[in-house]
Amino acid sequence: MLTLKDVNTNKTWKFENKTDASDFISTMSFGFEWQLIDNNTNEVIACHYFE
Repeated sequence: MLTLKDVNTNKTWKFENKTDASDFISTMSFGFEWQLIDNNTNEVIACHYFE
């Protein structure tokens, strides 16, 4: 299980696998900063931050 988290609002979306998360991320505009978290290890496995 994976969680996509908007780091500015803390809104989250849950996904069963990386493919589902990737499909969702690819349809979103990159107008927000996010982290993709592996719920099994609680590790951030992908992220997008503005510089």
